[in-house]
Amino acid sequence: MTQCPFGPRLACLELFASVCPYDEVAGLLTEAHYDTLRQTTMHPWTDTAFQPPNAPALIQPTTPGPGYDRARALDLIRDNYAELPQVLSQTLPRLLADPAALAGLRDLREEGWLDWQILMALVNIALDLRLQQLSPDSIPPDYPARFLQTPESDYTAPLSLDAFAPANLRAQMDLTVLSIGQRRWKLSTAVKTPNPAAFKQLLDARYGYGTDDVPHRDLLNDPPHEHETLLPPAT
Repeated sequence: MTQCPFGPRLACLELFASVCPYDEVAGLLTEAHYDTLRQTTMHPWTDTAFQPPNAPALIQPTTPGPGYDRARALDLIRDNYAELPQVLSQTLPRLLADPAALAGLRDLREEGWLDWQILMALVNIALDLRLQQLSPDSIPPDYPARFLQTPESDYTAPLSLDAFAPANLRAQMDLTVLSIGQRRWKLSTAVKTPNPAAFKQLLDARYGYGTDDVPHRDLLNDPPHEHETLLPPAT
C-alpha cells in the first residue's frame, strides 16, 4: 500500500483525500466508529425561529429617501386622480362591467396596490394600445403627452379588454413601479434585469409608495365625477 505523502492519516482526512490513495483513506476509520455514528442523534444547529443578528450598518434604512418630498408626492397623486380618468373615460366603465376584468382589478387591490397605482397601470396599457393604432408617420412628436391630454371620447376605436387581462396587468404594475421611481425620484436599477419586487420594497420603505394617497372616489365602485375626475367634488 502506498504511503500518504502528507504524513499522518488525519492530514489526509483534512485534505478530503484529494491526494491520498483510496486504500489509505478507506481504512482510516473502523466499523465501530460508523456504528457509533448510527446510534447518535444529531440535533440541528438552528431552527426556523433563529434569526441571525444584522450589523447596524447593513440594516435597510427607513428614513425618507433622497429627493422624497411627501407634500410633492401627494400633489402628484392628486393630479393622477384628476387627470388620468379622462384617458379611460370609455374603457374603465367597460372594465368594471366585465366580471373577469373586475375580478383582476380587485385582486390587485387585495394585494395592497393603491387606486392611483392601478389607474396608472391601466393608462399605460391604454397608451400602448393607442400607439399601436397609429401609423408610424402619424405619431405626433409630443406623444405620449398629447395622449394624456386627449379625452378617450375623441377616439373612435374601442380598446380590447383582452389587453387588460390579469397577467398583463401584473406585468404592467412592475413596469409602473420602475417608471415612477425613475420619473419622480430619479431612481434606477444598476442591473440589466431589474427586480421590481425589491425596487417596490425600497419605494415602500423610503418613498411612501405603499401608503401615500389622497381622498378620492373609489376607482372600482364609484363612477368618476362629471368632469372625469376621481377626486371628490368640491364642498
